[in-house]
Amino acid sequence: MTYASIIICTRNRAHSLASTLKSIEVAIRSAPDMVVEVILVDNASDDDTQQVAMNWSASVPFNVSVLFEPRKGLSYARNTGIGVAVGQILAFTDDDCTLTPDYLRMLEHHYKRDITPTLRGGRVELGCSDDLPFSIKLDSTARRMTALDHPGGFIIGANMTMHRDVIVTAGLFDVRFGAGARFIAGEDTDFIYRCFLKYVPVEYVPDMIVKHFHGRRDKE
Repeated sequence: MTYASIIICTRNRAHSLASTLKSIEVAIRSAPDMVVEVILVDNASDDDTQQVAMNWSASVPFNVSVLFEPRKGLSYARNTGIGVAVGQILAFTDDDCTLTPDYLRMLEHHYKRDITPTLRGGRVELGCSDDLPFSIKLDSTARRMTALDHPGGFIIGANMTMHRDVIVTAGLFDVRFGAGARFIAGEDTDFIYRCFLKYVPVEYVPDMIVKHFHGRRDKE
């Protein structure tokens, strides 16, 4: 049985996608006892993204699915990936992020202790010190979301994982939200809030780490 499905949605990032894919390959090789599949969803790219993805999938020994989603929008792409994923755990990251080598080992450590389907996110560090310090999550303490917490930023979509049964409880991502959609952000906040309303535990842990190379350096 496939333990985890890593889902990466990408659009026109052929120039940088290789770094994300290499970090995933390293993380999988660093967890040899885990069965992991990778699902790459090309969200209507018009550059060489599809070819980069196909070349990489042919070079690695684990299962990789390369999909094309013509409807522009991160939530459309994520839902497409969910539709074919077979892992017990779904793990989402972005095409401008890299996983640390121990990412999957930390993921397994946390999910082993769960007694109910859980939504869990990890630390998101700035990948390049020249980039502006946003779209990151640097809290050093693990904690569960409560009614006093705002869902925005409690977990960041670039490092969001869950039991697949969370989707059964809370539903798919709302296609009105996310990059490429009418509302260009907030798909993670909406999903977190819906999970909380359905009594799904929402947890942040600091030792599942991705680095975010968002490239934004202009304050204006």
